[in-house]
Amino acid sequence: MAIQILPILKALAPLVANASGVVANLKSKSSTADSSEKLERLEREAIQAGELLAATAAQLEALAQQLEVQAELNDRYERRTKWALALAVVSSVLCLGTLVAAIV
Repeated sequence: MAIQILPILKALAPLVANASGVVANLKSKSSTADSSEKLERLEREAIQAGELLAATAAQLEALAQQLEVQAELNDRYERRTKWALALAVVSSVLCLGTLVAAIV
């Protein structure tokens, strides 16, 4: 089962770009917009960042569910492998015993 990490990274990229844009805008002294326009723009950007975070959280939750399913499958395969190994060891011992009995 493949884990889908690429969509999460794609969702994080705009968030990082948006955050760096907000920081750049806040540091900019040459902006001619008044404080109310800056505040409105900052509010819109904060809402967009929140929406991106919500989408990313949903994707991370889906990833966590996939990882949990994969872990359960791995545990099941590990138990089956241990049983198969034990059966192989027992079979080998019986074969060796039969071989020794046939030779003697």
